[in-house]
Amino acid sequence: MDTYTVSVHALSHDGRGIARLQDNRVVFIPHALPGQSVTVALTKEHPQYAEASIVRIEAEEGLREPLCAEALRCGGCPLQRLPRSEQLYWKERLVKDTLIKISHISAETIRPIRADSKESGFRNKMEFAFGHKNGEKGVLLGLREEGSRLVHGAEGCVLLPPYANAIRKDAEEFFSASDLAAYDEGGILRHLVVRYGIGAKGLEWWLVCLTGAAQVGDRRKVQRVGEKLLAAHPEIAGFVHEERRKKDALAIGEKRLRTLCRDEGQTATLTLPLGGLNFYLDATSFFQVHLAAANLLVDAALDELPNFETLLDCYCGVGAPGLILAKKGQGKTVHGFESHARSVRYAKINAERFGIDALYTECRLEKETIGYAGDPKKTLVLLDPPRSGLAPKTVASLTTLKPANILYLSCNPATLARDILRLADAFTLNSVVPVDLFPHSAHIECLARFCVKQA
Repeated sequence: MDTYTVSVHALSHDGRGIARLQDNRVVFIPHALPGQSVTVALTKEHPQYAEASIVRIEAEEGLREPLCAEALRCGGCPLQRLPRSEQLYWKERLVKDTLIKISHISAETIRPIRADSKESGFRNKMEFAFGHKNGEKGVLLGLREEGSRLVHGAEGCVLLPPYANAIRKDAEEFFSASDLAAYDEGGILRHLVVRYGIGAKGLEWWLVCLTGAAQVGDRRKVQRVGEKLLAAHPEIAGFVHEERRKKDALAIGEKRLRTLCRDEGQTATLTLPLGGLNFYLDATSFFQVHLAAANLLVDAALDELPNFETLLDCYCGVGAPGLILAKKGQGKTVHGFESHARSVRYAKINAERFGIDALYTECRLEKETIGYAGDPKKTLVLLDPPRSGLAPKTVASLTTLKPANILYLSCNPATLARDILRLADAFTLNSVVPVDLFPHSAHIECLARFCVKQA
């Protein structure tokens, strides 16, 4: 096996270290960080670049001990050994390099990165995967290794509050005793989502068990595990069993099978605060997992907030942050668009609770035109698309409508850069604010503001 010793000088968009081989090809190295000299073995070769794995670390400078015992196996925190200031430096640089290279914008358009100082215990939700124990009976409930379906333990994970690990540990024990097997081993157990909301007595925990197609007997076994967890942990408000038949790794249910709630008459509703408002959401609804950092994103949106009368909230979820922006000014109207039926229902509930005039439509924006007949000069569009960015149909809707302003929340600098180019004929990019919602990972959010070009 040929090996090469290289110096890591940068980071890629997915957190891999970047170095150069003697033939000047770029090489991407998982778990390698700037400041390290490493000996690597090539795993894949391409004409212009290569991929490699670390054989050994020869030297390193400026790194720290990981906060988490799982950091070197789990793919969730590739930057954990970098001091926080270095993490923020590389994330800000990633945004600048990507946007300037692809969309050719001015560096002055990109504002300084915003970040919360907390490094552990900041997540309110974690998706644990079911796996099998090597040589032992029962299931393992933990995290997937980077680039693999292999599940390893999550005892040392520091991203959730410590109590979450006590719940995870008991869930692993109870599911192991149920004789149910992990999905990858031909069983039905896929994921257990552990999250919390804010209740009258403090944190209220919710569990969502995601399985494959489950027969009546298996459904009863899952129910019994849920009942045991509710009995063992008074802090758990409810347990939801959902089914997903698609053969993928997503922790998103397609059908709800059962809901167990501690209090009679309770539904699978939890409450999370953002921007000074308490939002109701379903136990499976999307919401930001790092609330302190999400509030920084809201602050950035409020700092960039232009005058408007109508807000078109695209990919609105349960209404946040569109309702926050509408609440900022009196008499604002919201038209929201969302593909998830439960989220639409909760968005309507939240708008009514906050006293905001709102109309929400269940639709898939990648397939449908944004329906709106108001005055575009008095309209603000809020976009919060998935990592794939805006669908061509959405871009076409925007360039036809020509709203006065657009606020675009992006979780992928590369697709944001592409969409900046797509919108360039009709809109001018005013600013981009990077916000770090996911410490220790390579993920970075951006808030971009566009203004319509005058005819």
